[in-house]
Amino acid sequence: MFCERVNVITCDDEALSREKSAGPRPAPCSLVSRVLSWIRWCLEWDTQCVLELSDYILGARVPSLYCANGIIGELTKDLLSRKYWPTPLLGSSLQSFFAYVRRAPNVQYHRMLVRLKDGGLVGLDWYKWQDCTKRLPPKAPVLLVMHGITGSSQAGYATCLCAAFSEGWRPVAMTYRGCGDLPLEAPMVYSAVDTSDIHAAVLHIQRIFPEAPLLLAGFSLGAMLVTKYLADIESGSLQSAGTKPVAAVALSSLFDIGAAWKRLASASWLDPVYWIQSAVVFRWMLYVRRHEKMLSRIGAFDKKAFFKSTTMVAVDQTLTCKVLGYHEVDEYYRDASSFQYIQHIRTPCLFIVSTDDPFVRDLPIEECRKNQRTVLLVTRHGGHCAHLQGLLPFGRSYIDDCTVIFLKAMLDEKAS
Repeated sequence: MFCERVNVITCDDEALSREKSAGPRPAPCSLVSRVLSWIRWCLEWDTQCVLELSDYILGARVPSLYCANGIIGELTKDLLSRKYWPTPLLGSSLQSFFAYVRRAPNVQYHRMLVRLKDGGLVGLDWYKWQDCTKRLPPKAPVLLVMHGITGSSQAGYATCLCAAFSEGWRPVAMTYRGCGDLPLEAPMVYSAVDTSDIHAAVLHIQRIFPEAPLLLAGFSLGAMLVTKYLADIESGSLQSAGTKPVAAVALSSLFDIGAAWKRLASASWLDPVYWIQSAVVFRWMLYVRRHEKMLSRIGAFDKKAFFKSTTMVAVDQTLTCKVLGYHEVDEYYRDASSFQYIQHIRTPCLFIVSTDDPFVRDLPIEECRKNQRTVLLVTRHGGHCAHLQGLLPFGRSYIDDCTVIFLKAMLDEKAS
C-alpha cells in the first residue's frame, strides 16, 4: 500500500510551532495491523503445534477428577485414571472440526417418529434395529444419545458413540424438532430449557422396551439437556415420570451458556472460535429458512431482525427468546445454564470437559464435589465434543471409551 508523501515547508517560528502542536502522527494503516496480527497468530499456532507434539512424545497426562467421597467417585477414579493421549498437531479448533466431520463406518438408522403434545415431531434413530428387536434379550440396555446445537443423529460424534455401544446394547440417537431432515410441525424450536421433548422420547422408548434399563449421553447442548432432565426428574416437574435412567454422561456441556456465547460475540476474526460461531449462526439461518412458514405463526418473531444476526447472542435474542417468551436474553441464559441443576441430580452422572474447549470457561468443581452422584472429569486437551486420541483422528475417541467404561460400571453396580 502506498501513502502520499507530504513535505511541509515553514518560513518562520510560528509555522514550526503550529506543526509541533498538530498532535501525534496518524496510526498505522489497518491493513498493516491485520497482517501483523495474522503473522503473530501463525507464530502462536506453530508454537502450539510444537508444544502439543512435545506433550504427545514426552507423555500424556492423567485427567483431573472432581467428586465427593462415595461408591461412584471411587469406581470412577479406579476406572478412568488412565492417561489421555490427544492426537498430535490438532489444537482445540481442529479437534472440534474433526469430531464433527468424522463418521462411524456403515451407520444405518431405523427412524421412529414421536408425536409431541403440541403436534411437533422428534426422531428416534435406532442403530442396528434388527439387533434391537430380534437378537438382543429384553433386558439389553438402551442408550439414548442427544446431539449438539444445529446437529442431528448424523453428527459424527453421535454416530461414533452409537457404534461404540453396538455390541449388546440398543443405541438410539434423538433428532430434535426440525433438525436434520425432520419437518417442523409446530411453532416451537428446541432449546436448552425445555426437557419435555426428551421426556416424551424416553416414555416412548420405555413403552417399546419396558424391561430394558435406560442410559443417557448428551453432547454440548444435549449435555445441558441431560443435566436439566435429571434435575427435572427429581423436582417432579415432569408428568408421568416413568422409570428413571440408570446413569448418564454429559459431554462438553456449556455450564454457563451466556458466558460462552458472549465470549464468542467479542472474538476477533483471527480467532478460530469466530469462524466456529459463524458456522453455527449460518446453520441457524438455514434452519429458519427451511421452517420459515411454520415460524411465521409466532407473532413475536421478527424475521428481518433474526436474519441480521451475526452472533449466537443475537440468534437467541431474536429467535429463542421470542419463541419461549423471554424478555431478555440473560433471563434465558440464567435458566439454561447447568450449574444450578447439578446439586439436584440423584442419577449417577459423569461430566467430561477439556480446559481448551472454546465454549467452556467456568467449571462446576465445587458442585460436583458436593454431590455423591456426580463426577467431573477434566483434561488439558480435547476441544469441543472431540477428545480424539492416537496418532490419527479416526478411531474411537477418548470420550467414547470413557462413556462405555462409566455406563457399564454403573449398570454392574446397579445389578450387584
